[in-house]
Amino acid sequence: MAEYFKNKIGIISRIGGRETNEDSAGHIETDRGDLIVVCDGVGGTSCGEIASKIGVNVIIDEYKNGDQNLSIKESLIRGVQRANSIIREEQRYRKECRHMATTVVCVHVSDDHLTVVHAGDSRLYQIRSGRIIFVTTDHSVVQKMVNDKMIKPKEAFGHPRSNEIYNCLGLTEYADISITERKVKKADILLLTSDGIHDILSPKQLLKNIYASATITNAVQAVSTLADLKGKKLKNKRHDNLTLAIYSQGNEIKKQNWLSLFLWSAILIFAVATTFFIDFNKDHNSFNSIINTEKEKHCFSEGPIPFIDLAQLLKTSPNGCICTSQEYRNNIELIIRTDSIFDNKLSITMPMSVDMDSIYLFKETIVDTISNGTNQILLKYKTKTDE
Repeated sequence: MAEYFKNKIGIISRIGGRETNEDSAGHIETDRGDLIVVCDGVGGTSCGEIASKIGVNVIIDEYKNGDQNLSIKESLIRGVQRANSIIREEQRYRKECRHMATTVVCVHVSDDHLTVVHAGDSRLYQIRSGRIIFVTTDHSVVQKMVNDKMIKPKEAFGHPRSNEIYNCLGLTEYADISITERKVKKADILLLTSDGIHDILSPKQLLKNIYASATITNAVQAVSTLADLKGKKLKNKRHDNLTLAIYSQGNEIKKQNWLSLFLWSAILIFAVATTFFIDFNKDHNSFNSIINTEKEKHCFSEGPIPFIDLAQLLKTSPNGCICTSQEYRNNIELIIRTDSIFDNKLSITMPMSVDMDSIYLFKETIVDTISNGTNQILLKYKTKTDE
């Protein structure tokens, strides 16, 4: 097993279920930024290993020692094409390696700019605030099947033809590569993987294990170990060499991202749940409500509550209804604002422990549940004169 840990990055490469490790990875930091390269060699025996090492070493060398007047994109392209040419030369002089080749994904990070060059099915995932916001597109048979709508995207994971690629270094005289330039934030996590990782672990599993780790080092070790264990259980060709690199300019994995994700999920669930019909004809416990308007406060007791449909209200209310909620000192404040109907911002504060089924609201027309802004909700109302 090969390991590399330095400041903002961690790299691990394991042999997995193969006899030799044909994956290679490398990193270099200069005053122009950070360059990370992952290659997955093919060709059998030791030839795949040779091809992947050529890919990593030549790309890094060109970036470090090549023409510094070139842009980062031009430097990476030149490095990749030079590696392709050297692999082609090796194919001609080594008969046993005439079919050797390698995938490549190389990523350069400089401040807020990200440059990605890749060929084959080695990937880059860009992760922000607990979710994947970008992933490179594989040059593979399975990805083409997805593009052609022969299979659904969810069927691509673990597909029996997932190891078949149509593009890599060493295949043609001039490598067919994909180039992407993106913005990157300091707290973003960049995950580079060979197919031995992402063919075993789903995006959800990758995220879970990364954010369960306190450091980049721990995250790299956790992901590679889990992929190795799952691969051993599969006992088939999917247990490949396992290589991944995790990089973040912030040099840490911010666990609060998961908290943010959880809170947004909770809000979504709450919004959907409150759109269900509540049976208001049941017997209710007594409950006093305090209603705040911009002009006055009133306190009313419970009583039978008729209800109306929001859809009907929207026909007479061009501005619609805007509903929000917030927690405050162990209470939940529900606010409805319907400018063209009430001309007021109305709210009600109630203990968080109160069952929604036992809530009575009063004064003109007040909402008893919260809408997510698009779905139909049920309003119930009672006017002061009905008391």
